[in-house]
Amino acid sequence: IEMAIVMVILGALLGGLLVPLASQREVSQRKAAAQLLQEIRQALIGHVLIHGALPCPASATSNGSQARTGANCSLANGFVPYAELGIQASIKNGVLVDPWQGNVRYSLASANTWIYARSIPLTVVVTPLRVCDASPCTAANTQAANLAAVLVSTGPDGNNQPASTSADQVANAAGGPDFISRPPSELAGSEFDDQLVWLAQATLVYELSKVK
Repeated sequence: IEMAIVMVILGALLGGLLVPLASQREVSQRKAAAQLLQEIRQALIGHVLIHGALPCPASATSNGSQARTGANCSLANGFVPYAELGIQASIKNGVLVDPWQGNVRYSLASANTWIYARSIPLTVVVTPLRVCDASPCTAANTQAANLAAVLVSTGPDGNNQPASTSADQVANAAGGPDFISRPPSELAGSEFDDQLVWLAQATLVYELSKVK
């Protein structure tokens, strides 16, 4: 009986320790994902400074190289062209992944016949890419519009698997043009664990202006 009591106490203590450890690991992974997204964003800006344009997204079979047909991109919603950018990160099946081994998505605006893959224009370019704080996107909940590019880490549920009924995560998994960025939630039907960063035309023009 005494041994059983001891085992119950030990079980309770271990259970109490495991929850904080799991929470700490989740916080650490989210920080690592945020840092990775910022590193990719900076590498994209660096590519603009060197080449005068953004790289095309990589495909599932291009092994981190741009998927490009001549001056045009082969797809608007794909993966990070890590080979082109020289990013040191985890790679799985030829695709750059986040701390949860989910594919990091990279979407590039195809407006004006892939203008951002050819140059950074100084006149206003209207694109369909936008980020909102809830789905569906409206003028009232739009955080940023007419974007050049969007990066998405799909979080612990990796590429929305198992499938979520959350409209916000479904929107991001679809690859745009409407993306959702909001605080994480575990509420059934409204789950959200994605992380996003984006690039606006004004940001790219400003970065170019600093080196001229």
